[in-house]
Amino acid sequence: MNYTAAELGSSWDENGALHDFSGVMVITSSIGGSSIWGPAVQSAFLPLYLTAMFHKCRNCGKCCRAFDSKLARGVELTAAEAHTLQSFCRVTRRAGKHLLKYPCALQQNHKCTRYIHRPFCCRAFPVVNESGPDLSVSLAVFMACPAGKGTYVTASLFLQELRQLARNLGHIDRELSFADLEQLKTKFDPNSVSPADMEYIKETARQLGLETE
Repeated sequence: MNYTAAELGSSWDENGALHDFSGVMVITSSIGGSSIWGPAVQSAFLPLYLTAMFHKCRNCGKCCRAFDSKLARGVELTAAEAHTLQSFCRVTRRAGKHLLKYPCALQQNHKCTRYIHRPFCCRAFPVVNESGPDLSVSLAVFMACPAGKGTYVTASLFLQELRQLARNLGHIDRELSFADLEQLKTKFDPNSVSPADMEYIKETARQLGLETE
């Protein structure tokens, strides 16, 4: 079932009113069990891509603080990210995970002083992976983010169109390419992405086996 922007916006408002705009809102069009590519692409690529292309950040700095219980431990880092960032700030290790604790020491005046080195979780915010009671994973958006509603609506519409594109092209799941996404995004007022950030996105896609050329 497809939804209109108005319907998605109303759903966000209603859910937010019920939960005081805390927690996350699962994206209506999350790929879930019928993934266009598979769980690896959903968890390790789509949050990054959706945020980069459609999130209209308001530079409030809230994402650099532990405003939600889901973020209490801090930003989870890969080993490579931890190695890079430990030159600039304190990185802790807990239960085998590298963590950048909140409030982030790299934030000054609501801006990141090491923006080019920001880790995946920061790049993808406010889009995250949300596990359901049946252990399925869906994409979701943090409701406390001031620009979260717009990201939720646009991401949902984009994923609806993406699924339709796959059907129209007669593709099996993993045949959609990066170019397909790039062409489709033009319908949704995408952000202007810096060359460095675009290369990061493409490299992530390549590591997951997506065609980027």
